[in-house]
Parts: sequence; C-alpha cells; structure tokens
Amino acid sequence: MKVFLTGATGYVGEAVAGLLVAQGHTVVGLTRDPRSSRASALEDAGVRVVAGDVGDAASYRARLAAAEVVIHTVADGRRPVKGDERLFDELLALRAAGRAPHLVYTTGCSVYGAHSHPLLDESTPTDPDHPRARLEARLATSGLAHTIVRPAFVFGGDGRSSLLGRWLDEARDGVAVFYGDAAKVWSWVHVDDLARGYAAVVEHLAELDGEAFLLADDAPVAAREAYEACQRAFGRTGPVTHAPISEEAPVYQVFDRDEVVDSSRARRLLGWTPQAVTVAELIAAVPGRAATHPQL
Repeated sequence: MKVFLTGATGYVGEAVAGLLVAQGHTVVGLTRDPRSSRASALEDAGVRVVAGDVGDAASYRARLAAAEVVIHTVADGRRPVKGDERLFDELLALRAAGRAPHLVYTTGCSVYGAHSHPLLDESTPTDPDHPRARLEARLATSGLAHTIVRPAFVFGGDGRSSLLGRWLDEARDGVAVFYGDAAKVWSWVHVDDLARGYAAVVEHLAELDGEAFLLADDAPVAAREAYEACQRAFGRTGPVTHAPISEEAPVYQVFDRDEVVDSSRARRLLGWTPQAVTVAELIAAVPGRAATHPQL
C-alpha cells in the first residue's frame, strides 16, 4: 500500500512509519525538518521523508495525490483546526478529480468533552462544541473515504510528547505537583500498540469507511497513581502537592475526569490486541528499580 503519513518524525508518527515499512508498505513521511536525526533514522529504515507542513498544502499536494491511504497523526498546536481543514480541502479536490485516497484521521478521547459516562465506546455521543469532534462530523458528511482513530493516553517509547513522559521529567527535576481530581482513572495505550492499530486499519481499509476506533489496553489506572509511580522511579518519596486543574496546562484540563474506554470494537473488527507492557505493569515494577528515561 502507498501510504502518505503526516507527523512522520513525531511521537506517534515515527512508530507508525517504522511498523508500516517493516510490513512491506511504501511510506512517504511528511516532516518540517527532514534533516533531523529522527528523519535520518526513518530514512535508514526505508521511509521516504519529505519536507512540508500540513498548513501549507503546496508542500504536500503531489504526495497526497500519489497515495492510496493518508494517515494523519500530526497535532499542530499552532493551528489545531486550520491545518486539518486544509488537508480535508485538498482531499476533497482530489475526490472531485476521482482519485482521493482513504484518510485515517487521528483525534482522541477529548472529543467526548465534559462527559459523565463511566465507559466510553464508539457509540458514546461526542461533544458537538469540541473542535476535533466538529472535524469528525465534517468528515462524516464530506463523502471522503475515512477511518477515525481515537487513542487513549499514549505512553511508551521515549515518551517525548506524552503526559507520562512529562511526569517522569518532572520527577527527575524535583517537581511534585498533581493537578485536578485525585481520583480520576484513565485508559492508556502503548505507542507500539497504537502503531499496530494503525497498521491493522491499513490492512482492513476496504471495510472501514466511516468507522471509528478507540484504542486502549485493558488496564485503566488512576492518573495520580501513575504520577506517584513516576516520582518513586526517581527515588522521590516525599508528599505530592495537589493543585486545581485550572493551573494545569490547558491541553490537559479537559481530561479532569474518568476517561475509561472500551476497545472491543477494534479487537473484533481489526483483530487488534495490545501486546506491549501496560502502565499498571510499569507501576508494579517501579519499587527498587533504578530510573532511566524513557518511560521507566
């Protein structure tokens, strides 16, 4: 399969690119910096890395037209909606010409907004005011062939843009502040298992137009428990300060509640089964372990 991948040198994109190439797919990966060490490593693995920006359609238009599937993993903090809308517009133009590739579009659990559901699945209503939920809704009525991937909290690998990775960095630096609801419980997914999910979507593409999939392992863990494990991993056993969620980074304020998901649909339709270590297993292994980063 000819794959065009955005965010190829990003935390998730890098894992997806490497796995797809290993499975025999042809992968062209978009990145803002094709001269980075991560880009070089992908090139060595067989990924064709090209320079470009999702917000600049001219930088990737030809690559898009040559692809059979587009996997959009980049999350542009500067233009969280505009870049995605530009990508949709380019795909719609290709569709009008009769050659649009299938889009695998990444959102996440935040699309449910301030919900009160004890368990989230693909039938749970999303928040119509959430910008990424609105983008999902636009896709649903666009006529574009697409599949939506909603990961739980991603961890593993070097964790460079994961919340767990941030907590480990804080523990290393002597910061011990937990924000918001101390009882909230989250579902998690290892970045390697998430990559397997994207690969499974590519393998089943013809059957998945309009489908959405939540991807998480079967071991939800309280966020504060994971935070305290990160502290212990660096030998810090002192008290953890509690702070209101309003003082947390805005990107994480929307998760100040239980975010427990059911991934049985992905297991049933994709044959996807998590294989990597879980956060719960990492926590159990922390006592007495010398801390190294990445990810415990």
